[in-house]
Amino acid sequence: MEKYSYDLNKFNFAEIVRRRFEVRSLEDVDSILEGDLRIPTAPSEDQKTTFHKIFYGLYEEENSPFLVLYERFIEHLVGLHYPNCQMAYQKKPTFRVQAPNNIAVAKWHKDKEYNHSRHELNIYLPLTRAFGTNTIWCEKEEDKGDYAPIEAEVGEYCIWDGANLNHGNKKNTTGCSRVSLDFRIIDFDKFNYQGSSITTKVPMKLGHYWKLCKS
Repeated sequence: MEKYSYDLNKFNFAEIVRRRFEVRSLEDVDSILEGDLRIPTAPSEDQKTTFHKIFYGLYEEENSPFLVLYERFIEHLVGLHYPNCQMAYQKKPTFRVQAPNNIAVAKWHKDKEYNHSRHELNIYLPLTRAFGTNTIWCEKEEDKGDYAPIEAEVGEYCIWDGANLNHGNKKNTTGCSRVSLDFRIIDFDKFNYQGSSITTKVPMKLGHYWKLCKS
């Protein structure tokens, strides 16, 4: 796992999402549901909370400014880390909220168990401080069970191997919500998929789940 910083003024994801939820701090975003916080029990439930209904409305806006900003971030990231590769990327980033006393994903898993390629790389971009039990816990080596938290501050992102390393959530005992985006990229030379996304049922094809980065 490698951690990097980015310019919060140029890529103000956290502020856009904070305004979307009309809260003073994203760490308190759970307060908008007044205690109505179901714990997901299956992967198909991970993206069906009230939080997701509110957030994904950003994607429905005409010429979505949020997705335009996301594409600019992809271009920045690929240009910085993979300038000599033709990369494909997840067309729309996944949104996560891990509220206090809750989890963000239902099952511990490797992404390659969910119709993803073992060649993918995961990008974790927290919009709040990610630490302790409010963040992703992941193996350091495949099948070793040597779990550790992926910790980051707002303005940082992590590139890690979610395709092959088992990962999941512990019950959040930090007292504050973790809000984050995550998405995947892959060298197009290794692009080979079948099936659909487990959580959203989107075909794992270019123009559906995936999009080619501008060269």
